[in-house]
Amino acid sequence: MKRKEVSRKQQIDLTEDSLRSFEVATYKCEDLTVDDLTACFDLVKTNLIDMYKNSKLGWHPKSKLKEMREKGLIYIIIKTKNTQTTLTGFISFMVTIETDECVIYCYELQLSQDLRGRGLGKLLLNKMEQFSSVARVSKSMLTVFSANPAVKFYSKFGYKLSPTSPEAKVLRNGVVKTPSYFIMEKELLT
Repeated sequence: MKRKEVSRKQQIDLTEDSLRSFEVATYKCEDLTVDDLTACFDLVKTNLIDMYKNSKLGWHPKSKLKEMREKGLIYIIIKTKNTQTTLTGFISFMVTIETDECVIYCYELQLSQDLRGRGLGKLLLNKMEQFSSVARVSKSMLTVFSANPAVKFYSKFGYKLSPTSPEAKVLRNGVVKTPSYFIMEKELLT
């Protein structure tokens, strides 16, 4: 019981003063500073390099950086205000076509380890989903490594496996081979 109480105390109430310790800003990809893009890349690397290396995709920093510079991407960045303002989280997304349907596709949702579980991921996800009404799209999609605990996070907020997601395969010997990533989607209210 005490654990739950401690968790609740650590939870940031995003409607109160605690949000004052963060800066939240939205940028088109081409308007990101080199320092901000580098900080975003470093956060992806810190959080996901092992998952990339353990997948069929492998870790290719130049390709990842190129993807992160893709024209049309929108970044919502969270910086912690302290003696030096530090980038501690971001979401990147764009409106695109998937299986003949216009969707908002989340490329990345990354937070530094010490800020997880405090409501900031939910804040970023909600801000992206709010953008869908402006863009007039009714579905959000994303790709997540199957080994990433974030699968549970996305499920909690209504994301389900997409019909386009790779499926587990049962090998002849009965061993189940889980895909290295899932594609998840959510119908949005517009």
